[in-house]
Amino acid sequence: MPPPKPLIVGSEQEIAEHVIEDLTQEFDEVIASGNVLYTWAGTHWIEITRSRIFSFIKAYDGFPYGHAGHQRLVRLSNQKVESIEKLVARNRECADFFSEPAIGIPCLNGFIKLGEGGAELVPHHKKHLNRHVLPVQWDEGVCSAAHEGSLLEKYLEGVFRDDPEAAQKCMVLAEIAGVVLSGYATRLSSPKAVILYGPSAANGKSQFQSLLRGLVPDSAQITLNPSHLADDRSIALLDGAWLVSASEIGGKAIASEALKAAVTGDPMSGRPLYKAGYTVRPKALFVYSANSLPPFTSGMDAGVRRRLLIVAFDRVIPEDDRIERIGDLIAEHELALVLSWAIGGALRAIRQRGFTELKSGSDVIGDWVLVSDPFECWLNDPMAVAITGREEDRPTTREAFAAFRKWGELENLRDTDIGKQTRFTQRLRELASRGVHVRHSNRGNRVHGLKLNPGVTLSDGEGDKS
Repeated sequence: MPPPKPLIVGSEQEIAEHVIEDLTQEFDEVIASGNVLYTWAGTHWIEITRSRIFSFIKAYDGFPYGHAGHQRLVRLSNQKVESIEKLVARNRECADFFSEPAIGIPCLNGFIKLGEGGAELVPHHKKHLNRHVLPVQWDEGVCSAAHEGSLLEKYLEGVFRDDPEAAQKCMVLAEIAGVVLSGYATRLSSPKAVILYGPSAANGKSQFQSLLRGLVPDSAQITLNPSHLADDRSIALLDGAWLVSASEIGGKAIASEALKAAVTGDPMSGRPLYKAGYTVRPKALFVYSANSLPPFTSGMDAGVRRRLLIVAFDRVIPEDDRIERIGDLIAEHELALVLSWAIGGALRAIRQRGFTELKSGSDVIGDWVLVSDPFECWLNDPMAVAITGREEDRPTTREAFAAFRKWGELENLRDTDIGKQTRFTQRLRELASRGVHVRHSNRGNRVHGLKLNPGVTLSDGEGDKS
């Protein structure tokens, strides 16, 4: 560490400027993003820890400042140290520095550049903007299926045996692994959150999560239940993550808008504990497992459904066929194979601009909507309402909400499940693609293309302004 330079006024700002010079001499290049200092380490950008920064700051404790004959000594306190640390980060802040990382996978022997033309190993470069590196060398091989006799092959064959979509599901798992490693999650034409779903135990979904967690560097993954995505302290954890995972998420309701923003990579406000807030643009793939599917706080509108990829694990693996901790074992002993397999999946996802489609997943989402979204469940009840698309079917939004509320009471729904009329009207406006249109008239807003059961409407004389 270089010796401290002379101080003139001894202010926190002056000390911060000197510390930046000292850090630059030590690390060559120093930038800040999200209140964290980084330096290029030859393979990836690494964090300069707070303890390391403190070692540079404390060198100025007791250091003289001022002109000859009028010198005083710097006295550092916890408050001053924290203030200097914040000023160092603020002065080196590079807004959106990591917002557009290169598409590829950093490994020990280079950066695997991915595109529609294939995979290419190139030297590491700081312009790739990667903050993590895989502890494995790539042999420049790409495989579309697991090698025969490997643990990976045994796992895939075991979990999807006799499944009519076995081939497609194996492809999807490879695509998930590849998208996680390549940072391509938010660049898909339709970004998804993945839910590994299976109501029974011993179906292998938790082992795939273990495989992913073993594949991804610890610094590039977090465990975060989707119900916490509305918390700005949790959002701050998403910065720089490749993988966000959680097991058995069925217990708590998910904030619909927060999930959509995180999955798509929209700017979100994050605030680490005891630090200033900043904007986070998530890049991670969200991979959850569930025995039961959770509700959404604002219903499962088309935007939520479009952002979900369900992989159904339907087979209970017989006890004699199980290999204990197979997910961990694959990550420990077959990392190079898994990397080649994941690269094949990533290239396929890039060419397709998305994941391989699974009909079974769409069916699960359809069932999920009916049990977790009262509005959609009401729309699918032919005894209550019908979408006709006809102009002559045009109840007021007040009538439609009254019909929905009456239906909810018959279904024993709580008031919180039914919600407010303003939100109900908003959901109606989202049905334009299905032939339903909310239009204003001299008697209030009318819902064109929707026919109500006559027994649950209000008097036509009551208009609506919402």
